Formats: sequence, C-alpha cells, structure tokens
Amino acid sequence: MKIWKYLSANKIFLDIPFENKDNLIRFIAKISETLGYEASADEIAEKLMNRENTMSTGIGKGIAIPHADHPKVAAPLLVFIRPEKPIDFDSLDNEPVDIVFGLIMPERKTHLHIQILAGISRVCKNQAFLDAARSINDPVILLDNIRALEKEMAFH
Repeated sequence: MKIWKYLSANKIFLDIPFENKDNLIRFIAKISETLGYEASADEIAEKLMNRENTMSTGIGKGIAIPHADHPKVAAPLLVFIRPEKPIDFDSLDNEPVDIVFGLIMPERKTHLHIQILAGISRVCKNQAFLDAARSINDPVILLDNIRALEKEMAFH
C-alpha cells in the first residue's frame, strides 16, 4: 500500500507545538472535523485515546502511529505531523516522538486499515524517509519525496 495516495499537502503539518500526547491526539481529531469527516472531533479523540490506553502507538525510533476506526467515518484519513519539539508518547523504547502518522479509518475496513499501517511501517523503516521527514520544511516537497521514495520501493 502506497501511503502517498492517502496524503496531500493539506494533511501534512510541520513544526506544530504540542504540550503533550493528548494535545497531539486532539489535533488529529480536530483535523478530521475540519476536513469534513462526519464524526465530531470529540468522538474521534475518544477513539484515538481508547486505542492509546490499550497500548501506546509510539512504535520506537521517534515514530508514533495513533490510529482508530469510527462508524461515522466513510473514507480513510491519513495525516503526517512533525511536532515542533519531540514529545513523550509512552513509546515502546521510551524515546520521545518527532514523526507522527495519524490514521482514522472507517469501521469494518480492517484489511485496508492493516494495509495502510503496513505501508506506514514500511516507509518508516527507510532512513531516507526518516531524514526527509525530520528536515524538509515544505509539505509539498515532503509529499513529493514520499511519493518518489515509494515508487522506488519494491512493493505494491
């Protein structure tokens, strides 16, 4: 699964200040509401927080992938966020997070949910992506970089 197909420049947020993980999760929820998704920001935030309370989505190496599904969401929402400063995310390796992919999925789209998470994971294993994600300051250029990287990678 190529994640660039689910991103756009208006879904890439660079150097955003957050006090903590809760603020970042509420930011993702607010984006979904702002972009016209049917569920309210409060409903989305509750789903994301419930997922975080089950187990942190901070996967290590400065990366977090907060994700949840919701019955009112009709299409996937994928956002990329680079916090202004790394934030504590209760990550598996106890390191702060500076790369975040937020994902909101329609309920009962488990296969697609897993495919998108796998695509994110695959990209995050690539050092060129991590370097670009941490240094590029223009959403359009970062998106072009992700697209080019995924076209070079050997998967569908």
